[in-house]
Amino acid sequence: PGSAERAEVEALFNQTCRDCVVEKVERVQDARRAAKFEGHRAFLRACGTDPNERRLFHGAPPDCVTKILKQGFNRNFAGRNGVAYGMGVYFARDASYSAQYAQADGQGRRRLLVCDVLLGECGLGSAGMRVPPPRAGSAPL
Repeated sequence: PGSAERAEVEALFNQTCRDCVVEKVERVQDARRAAKFEGHRAFLRACGTDPNERRLFHGAPPDCVTKILKQGFNRNFAGRNGVAYGMGVYFARDASYSAQYAQADGQGRRRLLVCDVLLGECGLGSAGMRVPPPRAGSAPL
């Protein structure tokens, strides 16, 4: 409470989700996953690719949020809320968009995850796509 990080998260949330009340902000970070994230960032930079790091939102039903917090994101579980751009984990710039997928728990509370995400090079996916197609002229990573 009262931290600069909490203020930043609340400000991001309130940009698009003004009608919602932020009751609680918790930092959840797994040292192993954080190291893996840092490794991916360094790898992208070493390959000459902009990591394109963003702070984005993810909304999900309560049972999925619990699994994500324990096991991390897993695109193999994609499809519960749609796969319009392929099988994957979906994030949104706007809290209001992700809030649509954050179903209420027994107390009527919804949980949104605010995540640091490495987008790398972006491209348009399509329904049914399991992995992105190779980019023309790019070396395999």
